Amino acid sequence: MLNLQARSAKLVMGDPADPAVVATDVAVTLLWSALLQGEIKFVNASANDLMVRPARWPGSNSPAPDNYNFLAQWLPRRLQLQTGRFVTGDDNGYPVTSLNWQRLANGHAELVWSETHSAG
Repeated sequence: MLNLQARSAKLVMGDPADPAVVATDVAVTLLWSALLQGEIKFVNASANDLMVRPARWPGSNSPAPDNYNFLAQWLPRRLQLQTGRFVTGDDNGYPVTSLNWQRLANGHAELVWSETHSAG
């Protein structure tokens, strides 16, 4: 048992009435060795559905950072979603299905997903 798994039927981040992130059927795997050192590192994450709306994320009125390396510990090595939506500030959604994201040892990531478009 090298990893610890946690599950939640629903995860909401931000204002519950107008959330920045909503995920259903969430499962995450955490690395025990990191937990024993007081750190949280996600190995795997999966969700049945994920909605991300960055415009609703609480702001600190500070300038945006020069880099986002501080987020590395919160990004899993692998992420799988059955369905997902990236929602813009004007509430337009960009739907995807079968999303698979994997961090590579060189610091890059690979992302594969499917989209459905209507003809016309």
